[in-house]
Amino acid sequence: LPSSADALSILPPWQKEKYEYDLVVIGAGASGLFSAGTSSSVGFKTLLIERAQHHRADGTIQFNVGGDCTNAACVPSKSIRSIAKIAAATRIGNSMTSETSGQNANNSNKWLKLARTQADDAVGRVRAREDPSRIGDVPNLDLEFVRDCQFISDHKMKLMCYDNSTWILDEQENVTTVANESIIGERIVSSKKFIIATGASPILPKDLTKAATDAGVPYLTYRDLLRPSSSDILLNNTSTRNIVIVGGGATACELGQSLSRLAGNDLNLSIVAPAILSTEDVKLQDSAIKILSNDNCKLYIGRRAVDIVEGGEAIPHLVLDDNSTIPVDCIIFCTGRSPESSLKSLHLDKAGVAWTAEKGVTVNSYLKSETSKHVYAAGDCASAVDPRDRRAIHAGWLGFNAVRNALLPWFLRSHATHQFVPRVTYLDPEIASAGMSAAECTRRFGVDGYDSILVPEDGSDRAD
Repeated sequence: LPSSADALSILPPWQKEKYEYDLVVIGAGASGLFSAGTSSSVGFKTLLIERAQHHRADGTIQFNVGGDCTNAACVPSKSIRSIAKIAAATRIGNSMTSETSGQNANNSNKWLKLARTQADDAVGRVRAREDPSRIGDVPNLDLEFVRDCQFISDHKMKLMCYDNSTWILDEQENVTTVANESIIGERIVSSKKFIIATGASPILPKDLTKAATDAGVPYLTYRDLLRPSSSDILLNNTSTRNIVIVGGGATACELGQSLSRLAGNDLNLSIVAPAILSTEDVKLQDSAIKILSNDNCKLYIGRRAVDIVEGGEAIPHLVLDDNSTIPVDCIIFCTGRSPESSLKSLHLDKAGVAWTAEKGVTVNSYLKSETSKHVYAAGDCASAVDPRDRRAIHAGWLGFNAVRNALLPWFLRSHATHQFVPRVTYLDPEIASAGMSAAECTRRFGVDGYDSILVPEDGSDRAD
């Protein structure tokens, strides 16, 4: 079979406008990596663009790919979870054998630092496999790290690029200190097709972050907590004793259980949310509440955080909507994710691409933009993807399908979205589901419009 992109074209080359690339992929997370890898492997000339990560505190810039999954979500969170599980089991074992726990299981400093070390090591191992130098050597694939990029017309983008010498580094080095902007160069690129795979970022409630700043209370997102960092105020610091997680989704539940297990009795961990796992079936919500309560998480369900008041010499307090208060040393916001911050800087209007802050790029089930036929979107920034399905493994699958629909002949294309994508919340034990909840079935089909079966675990030999 021919390996070039021209061999798959329907029209002869002389009838086509010439572009520098067949495909430009914006974003090198799960979706972007799969998109670029698929496209280049079948002979299409591809450019993968990723924004370099700036760290203002120490003047360093990191050149990494993999997105949240590698650097600040899936990989580090599961690593921390594994140490938290060992910590919990050790405490149980010590209590059953009447061993003194003060020097072993309840040494929160030891468990927190071990979790940080384990997470950093796991991220480092994955980064080694996703080394940008290796990606740059892939045939038909170029990689550009940028400070900024934006559309300037339908088929052209302006990139503010770092010189390649700044990110092709020694094997043991992945951070470069940049003293000035002389390594930044402007580049104009043109492409036949584009795939936007810029993901989504944590949402920070403005009123509460302002109140936290005024009260001198540090606040974090999952990225601040999980991304490898020597300045981590939680996993490298045990002076924080009152942590409040605002939000009740999967991220809040997973972080809540892990932190509570790591710190043991040295930590007061509270979760404030209108509901726990609100999009899941009620039975799963009840299970999550039981699991978190068993690990000493204090749950404030059906309530919302509205303010933070200074405590003077005392500890500041988080104020809830029923006027009750919770002492707080640090807040972790798990209040959802939005594609807005990663999309607004692209100047999508210059390419005629419609998008919204809530859902991302407006695409159909083939992941094609509704307003610009040569632009596709995949992963967390694609409107056709249900928020519950916005997970790394699914994002990779969508990246593959975006390439297939964007570049291959029409008879090889297919719908890329699915009604029933399995999902897991990584509590211990895990909670899994697929498809609609009973409440969603009722809204769609009516009370008597569907059948349901409940098989309780209580009383069985499989019960906890």
